[in-house]
Amino acid sequence: MTLYGLVADASNSQVTIKLAGEEEIDWEEQVRQSFKPTFVDEKLYILPDWCEPVEEDALSVVLYPGLAFGTGSSFLTAVE
Repeated sequence: MTLYGLVADASNSQVTIKLAGEEEIDWEEQVRQSFKPTFVDEKLYILPDWCEPVEEDALSVVLYPGLAFGTGSSFLTAVE
Protein backbone atom coordinates (compact mmCIF):
# COMPACT_ATOMS: atom_id res chain seq x y z
CA MET A 1 0.00 0.00 0.00
CA THR A 2 1.09 3.55 -0.62
CA LEU A 3 0.61 6.45 1.75
CA TYR A 4 -1.92 8.59 -0.08
CA GLY A 5 -2.56 11.40 2.33
CA LEU A 6 -2.19 12.42 5.93
CA VAL A 7 -4.68 14.69 7.65
CA ALA A 8 -4.14 15.74 11.25
CA ASP A 9 -6.84 17.30 13.39
CA ALA A 10 -5.09 19.08 16.27
CA SER A 11 -8.35 19.77 18.10
CA ASN A 12 -8.88 16.13 19.07
CA SER A 13 -5.46 14.57 18.33
CA GLN A 14 -6.71 12.29 15.57
CA VAL A 15 -4.72 11.36 12.51
CA THR A 16 -6.32 9.96 9.37
CA ILE A 17 -4.20 8.01 6.90
CA LYS A 18 -5.61 7.18 3.49
CA LEU A 19 -4.03 4.35 1.54
CA ALA A 20 -4.24 3.78 -2.20
CA GLY A 21 -4.37 0.16 -3.33
CA GLU A 22 -1.39 -1.44 -5.05
CA GLU A 23 -0.56 -4.94 -6.14
CA GLU A 24 0.22 -7.28 -3.26
CA ILE A 25 3.80 -8.59 -3.27
CA ASP A 26 4.58 -12.14 -2.23
CA TRP A 27 7.75 -11.36 -0.26
CA GLU A 28 8.48 -14.99 0.49
CA GLU A 29 8.54 -15.79 -3.24
CA GLN A 30 10.68 -12.70 -3.90
CA VAL A 31 13.23 -13.92 -1.36
CA ARG A 32 13.17 -17.46 -2.79
CA GLN A 33 13.99 -16.12 -6.26
CA SER A 34 17.12 -14.43 -4.91
CA PHE A 35 18.61 -17.71 -3.63
CA LYS A 36 20.48 -19.67 -6.29
CA PRO A 37 22.90 -22.59 -5.97
CA THR A 38 26.38 -21.28 -5.10
CA PHE A 39 29.51 -22.90 -6.48
CA VAL A 40 32.10 -23.22 -3.68
CA ASP A 41 34.77 -25.52 -5.05
CA GLU A 42 35.17 -28.37 -7.48
CA LYS A 43 32.08 -30.56 -6.98
CA LEU A 44 30.80 -28.60 -3.97
CA TYR A 45 27.67 -26.43 -3.99
CA ILE A 46 25.55 -24.66 -1.39
CA LEU A 47 21.88 -24.49 -2.29
CA PRO A 48 18.50 -23.81 -0.74
CA ASP A 49 16.24 -26.77 -0.07
CA TRP A 50 13.87 -25.94 -2.96
CA CYS A 51 16.60 -26.17 -5.65
CA GLU A 52 17.62 -29.36 -7.41
CA PRO A 53 21.29 -30.45 -7.15
CA VAL A 54 23.45 -28.82 -9.82
CA GLU A 55 25.47 -31.92 -10.64
CA GLU A 56 24.57 -35.51 -9.83
CA ASP A 57 28.02 -36.45 -8.51
CA ALA A 58 28.68 -33.14 -6.67
CA LEU A 59 28.38 -32.67 -2.92
CA SER A 60 25.46 -30.36 -2.11
CA VAL A 61 25.19 -28.57 1.20
CA VAL A 62 21.46 -27.91 1.52
CA LEU A 63 20.28 -24.97 3.62
CA TYR A 64 16.78 -24.13 4.84
CA PRO A 65 17.11 -20.35 4.68
CA GLY A 66 13.62 -19.02 5.45
CA LEU A 67 13.14 -15.25 5.38
CA ALA A 68 15.86 -14.23 7.84
CA PHE A 69 18.83 -15.92 6.19
CA GLY A 70 21.34 -14.03 4.03
CA THR A 71 22.56 -15.13 0.63
CA GLY A 72 26.25 -15.08 1.62
CA SER A 73 26.98 -12.84 -1.37
CA SER A 74 28.09 -9.93 0.79
CA PHE A 75 31.89 -9.50 0.99
CA LEU A 76 31.50 -9.81 4.77
CA THR A 77 29.91 -13.28 4.59
CA ALA A 78 31.20 -14.61 1.27
CA VAL A 79 32.49 -18.16 1.14
CA GLU A 80 36.09 -18.16 -0.11
